[in-house]
Amino acid sequence: MVAQAGAAAPTSDLTRAREAKQQNAEVQRELLATRLEAPTDEIKPCLALIGGQPQGKRAYVAGVIAYELAKIGVSREDALSYLGWYVGRCDQPPLADHRFTDGEARAAVRSVYRQKESGRRIYGFGCVRRSSPLLEFCPYGADTDPENRFTCPYIAHRVVKPNRRRIASLVGAMNLLHLYLRRGVPKGWRKLAAARRALLCLTLAKLEVERGHPGGELWTSERQLEAEFPLPIKRDTIRRDLAAMQAAGWIEWRRGQCHKQTASEGRPPRGMCVMRLLPGDALATAVKAVFPGAAEEEED
Repeated sequence: MVAQAGAAAPTSDLTRAREAKQQNAEVQRELLATRLEAPTDEIKPCLALIGGQPQGKRAYVAGVIAYELAKIGVSREDALSYLGWYVGRCDQPPLADHRFTDGEARAAVRSVYRQKESGRRIYGFGCVRRSSPLLEFCPYGADTDPENRFTCPYIAHRVVKPNRRRIASLVGAMNLLHLYLRRGVPKGWRKLAAARRALLCLTLAKLEVERGHPGGELWTSERQLEAEFPLPIKRDTIRRDLAAMQAAGWIEWRRGQCHKQTASEGRPPRGMCVMRLLPGDALATAVKAVFPGAAEEEED
């Protein structure tokens, strides 16, 4: 019993340390937003946690900061001022072999802002690639598990609910199919099955329009899909196709509830709910699941 209690303590300490780091990140975000006169939602927690760096990283991280500030829309003057603050916190002799000067940091700012002023788009740095320089400063653990980035308030704020009106028409349905198939036929699908599933997607779109809610959830049945499909098709084929389409991220498919008699006879439920998915649907759902406060906005 004593050994078990002792084993649980480090995990608890680790959790408290992580929570403290996240709370500190929020405080630093607000302070940095005030200093830069920028909205707090535009400040990445990892950026706010970047402090002075050791020799070998000082100039590189200065460039990273310059890109991030330019992306936010911070003025050149405010960026120069902030990089001056950063320089004052970096290792200097005797902790380093030579000084890291304001001039070196200012050079990074001037380089980035020249690019921006010439019309080049400034992207900044993400947290998906393992090589991202921001990962080591992430207080949400994205450096150890990429899924953890969904708990970051900066990312959660940017989750936009896909505009389903775009897939309501026949053209929209075709564009959605083109988007999925352009990525390649899902692994394990034969070409004939892929063509049949694409046609099934169009059949779903047709039924959505006929029911008066194009682009939304469709309550239907295997019997109806069999009748509406333009080619002869078996119901077990429909079930396999729907399952494969769901696994590939094309649709969300929920089977209806069995009546007691139907269940006792071992027959599948008749009703089902199907919704064609936009690429952003999966991300929005994932973020909402782990961060219930995530903002959802309808695109124009």
